[in-house]
Amino acid sequence: MPADDSHDVTNAMKKLVEGKSREDAARVVWEHSYVRLVEMARAMLKSAPRGARDEEDVALSALKSFFNGAPADRFPDLANRDNLWRVLHTITLRKANALKTHERSQKRDARRVGGVDVDQLEGSEPSPELAAMLVEQRAALIDRLRDGVLRQIAELHLDGFTSSEIAENLGVSERTIQRKLDLIRRAWQRELTP
Repeated sequence: MPADDSHDVTNAMKKLVEGKSREDAARVVWEHSYVRLVEMARAMLKSAPRGARDEEDVALSALKSFFNGAPADRFPDLANRDNLWRVLHTITLRKANALKTHERSQKRDARRVGGVDVDQLEGSEPSPELAAMLVEQRAALIDRLRDGVLRQIAELHLDGFTSSEIAENLGVSERTIQRKLDLIRRAWQRELTP
């Protein structure tokens, strides 16, 4: 962040609050704060269970709330970049805490599958009924994916292949596989969230 951006940020906030040049103001505020918000959210979420959402989602959500609330005078005293940062910090803190609470809630507990607490299962092999239920749930989830490549990646991932192994198998980069897995998680999250 350049040392002389204080004037730009102050002018951008005035425009944003006044409803003038909102796109330009939003760009300046974005450039001033997005990376810092992501880093802050990452630090806050490092102990949280990893769900479909991450620190970038928290930062984006915080900025969206700010951009929606500023013209509606929800944030008094946006006179300079320090005040801006205090507001964005508070919004991001609240959003990260809400996400941690949501990810740790009992209905989202990673040890629970289809209403069954995995810690309570006995023996090394699942019962035939549980195995059948898990196979059906897996097939249903994969069938919900509309793209054949996503279905293939999901199958390989659920079969225990790593991102690098899947990337090598499909002849693409590991980052491509990670992005596709993120799309799969988001699609399943939308399907499974009541």
